Amino acid sequence: ITFASEGALALTGYASSEFMQHRIHRGQLIHPDDRDDVWNNVQAALRIRCPYELTYRIRTAMGEERGVWEQGRGIHDQAGTLLYLEGFITDITERIRAEGSLKLFRALLDQANDAIEVIDPATARFIDCNMNACSDLGYTREEFLALTVPDIDPLVTLPVFTQYMTQYRESGAVTLETVHRRKDGSTF
Repeated sequence: ITFASEGALALTGYASSEFMQHRIHRGQLIHPDDRDDVWNNVQAALRIRCPYELTYRIRTAMGEERGVWEQGRGIHDQAGTLLYLEGFITDITERIRAEGSLKLFRALLDQANDAIEVIDPATARFIDCNMNACSDLGYTREEFLALTVPDIDPLVTLPVFTQYMTQYRESGAVTLETVHRRKDGSTF
């Protein structure tokens, strides 16, 4: 490495000078299970002279595992000889954790026996739902997510919905009996 930014310390636990003085090699940081994939993907991009984007894991100086995203490209001279790689690496550990949580949420939502709808409290628009909610009402997921609570509940207007949200904020719960209108107009 001929240049590493000061961000190297925050990402890896090693100062940029340690990379530039060759005391630590970038390849040493790559998780052993990811090294072959990283190498093969970079080599494939270099062969066809195109930029690459990679997601892989590293181990920091303290032994912590982090997920990183890297983009880079080979820099060649006029004769086509590879001179060096230039690129950027950033920490995506939190994004990976959030995606894992989202996958768990999605799995729990979709495996529930009941219809579940997630509603934006400010607009009464559906922002998520499980397949049971869609099948109960006869909508595709895309159609359902374009609706608001008043679209499927003839007893709830936006002012009534706002009252429910106020009650929810004050007490932490709202219990009600209501009617739902299916896509075909029938109610239950």
